[in-house]
Amino acid sequence: MPEPRALADAYPRPYWWIAQDRPRGLSHKLETVYREAVLRHHVHVARRHLAGSAPKVLDVGCGSGTFLHVLRRVTGVAGEGLDASPDAAQAAQAAYGLRVHVGDIDTADLPEQGYDLITLFHVLEHLPQPGDALSRVGRWLAPGGTLLLQVPNLDSWQCRWFGRRWSGLDIPRHVVGFQPHAMADLLRRIGFEPGPPRFFSLRDNAAAIATSLAPALDPVAMAVRGDNRLAIARKVLYFALLAAAQPLALLEAMAARGGTFFLPARRIMTPRSHA
Repeated sequence: MPEPRALADAYPRPYWWIAQDRPRGLSHKLETVYREAVLRHHVHVARRHLAGSAPKVLDVGCGSGTFLHVLRRVTGVAGEGLDASPDAAQAAQAAYGLRVHVGDIDTADLPEQGYDLITLFHVLEHLPQPGDALSRVGRWLAPGGTLLLQVPNLDSWQCRWFGRRWSGLDIPRHVVGFQPHAMADLLRRIGFEPGPPRFFSLRDNAAAIATSLAPALDPVAMAVRGDNRLAIARKVLYFALLAAAQPLALLEAMAARGGTFFLPARRIMTPRSHA
């Protein structure tokens, strides 16, 4: 396990998508439109678990808030965010007027039983003790409320194809990996009843294939490295590769071997600390 300082150094500021940091122009506009479009699929998955006339939603690890922005645009639900990065939280507030709490899961001061739906998209794989984190998050969930998790799938075809080169491993940022049955077992042990997994993500699955094939073209990796050489041309190549990978991503999802999986879990008892 990496030391805490090494983990912190693995998340430079450009790791988060912050719209106002990007140079304005056609490339910026197209990238913004693309990100919001593919996140509509996340909203489609999440809205299945929205109940009541005014559900309270918390997005843990919200980054700069694009999911919450699209959720509000599509459903009218004004969710809240939680993120450990002050820069990301400030960007979410400035760009979209969102309410974002700054802090991590262990220290955040949020109301117990305060939320009907809590989403954790690509969060748990970053946490050394995911069971403890889920127990903590569960205390913020109203009785009968739902957690909606998404993580890379170690049981995916692309994990088997690419092996150590698979972008879903993302060492050192990802410190824990999951298979669907193992995640379901963990949730049951801490007081949740998991639902059926979903194996397709319009945003993530094809992107993982494209990044595994051509990591030098990945826009996030380019931003983290500060590598702007031929940036527009490389982004065009990347998105062409991503589009070509979508049919394969759909095929592996139909076989229940998608590169990521969503897993809903309903709270059935007060979670306890995970041993």
